[in-house]
Amino acid sequence: MKKTLVTTAAVLALAGAAAAPASAADCFGSEGHAPSSSFSSSLQQDSGSAQTSVGEQASNGAQTPTDAQAPSGADASTVTTQSTATEGGDAASSSFSDQVAQEMLGMLNQARAEAGLSPLSSNADLTGIASGWSQQMAANNAASHSPTFIDQTLATGSTNMAENVSYDVTSGKSVQETAQYFYNFWMNSPGHHANIMNPELNSIGFSLAESSNGYVYATQNFGTY
Repeated sequence: MKKTLVTTAAVLALAGAAAAPASAADCFGSEGHAPSSSFSSSLQQDSGSAQTSVGEQASNGAQTPTDAQAPSGADASTVTTQSTATEGGDAASSSFSDQVAQEMLGMLNQARAEAGLSPLSSNADLTGIASGWSQQMAANNAASHSPTFIDQTLATGSTNMAENVSYDVTSGKSVQETAQYFYNFWMNSPGHHANIMNPELNSIGFSLAESSNGYVYATQNFGTY
């Protein structure tokens, strides 16, 4: 009888989760002020049984952003909440999110090429999953993993899946600045980096959403087709 084995890899816990990150950089990224988290799982149809669920990891990891989360020494200008975008793009705009996704995809594929890996392809189904979750995080004004992304990704026909989430405490950055910001976060965090550079993953969806008080939430969903 076929059973499903869902295994976790590169799980970085947000505040309140049982497992602590290996270092501050794991949780806060390269600039040190916006918590982010990663989750990866694989589907094996011929062995094992369900070991864990993403919902268990996500439910204890939700974190509402506050300016107080910035570590000491952080540039105050990087932790100022802006309710509207005064410069650059509007993160609430789907066109802006799409532009950032294209910029991000080029950066990720350059990194993968330098490591001898095949490129990621943009996937509409994964983008839809990422969009829905970024909007949910923005509505809740809290960052956490989607408790349903595994089932959603499986429904698209993917056999492997991973998710990276993060948020930026300011809006108003340009397309290039926004893409670079989240790229730096995820590439400088071991768990997120592992998802991005996983040779078994070949497809990606990315989306941004802005909360009412100016926080920008980002989701990357990966799959294998």
